[in-house]
Amino acid sequence: GDIPPHDLRGRISKLQPEHSEFEQLFREHYEVVFRFVARRLPPGAEEPADLVQDAFLRLWREWEDLDQRRSTRAYLITIANRLVIDRHRRRGVREHHRAVERAALVRSVEPLEEVDLEPAIRAAIHELPDHLESTFVLSRIDGLTYREIAEVQGVSAKAVEARMTKALRLLRDALAPFLAAIIAIVSGLR
Repeated sequence: GDIPPHDLRGRISKLQPEHSEFEQLFREHYEVVFRFVARRLPPGAEEPADLVQDAFLRLWREWEDLDQRRSTRAYLITIANRLVIDRHRRRGVREHHRAVERAALVRSVEPLEEVDLEPAIRAAIHELPDHLESTFVLSRIDGLTYREIAEVQGVSAKAVEARMTKALRLLRDALAPFLAAIIAIVSGLR
């Protein structure tokens, strides 16, 4: 995990032509996996790039045996997630991991026009049961498809769909008072 991203890119680009597909995957997925890892580490942590590189190196080692039907992005995120969990276990901060995930989620929520709405949305997301919150975050913040989320979480795509339906219903119910206020404000602007 000591190779800076530019050095890893250099190493990959020097590989034989049959591995240009891996180089392309690296270019396509590096930023997504980096953001995924960075949101799950404490603010200011210096090792997200190291963990992302480790994820790509593990993918490289398994390249020949990789199931081509499986989403590479979902597989990389699964590897990266396991590396983050291993990092936290090594540092003895299992409980801190959950707090850091929630703090990262709060930082990742897009700034909203209405300042009073942002804390309500954050709170509503945090109040979701853990399995619904993680499904929601993977879908709406990390941008994974239901199929990719199913692979990451080890459940069926139908289970992911059901979780998202329930999470969205719970969020809609929790945020209903704010929606009524927004409609009143928008109606008053016409």
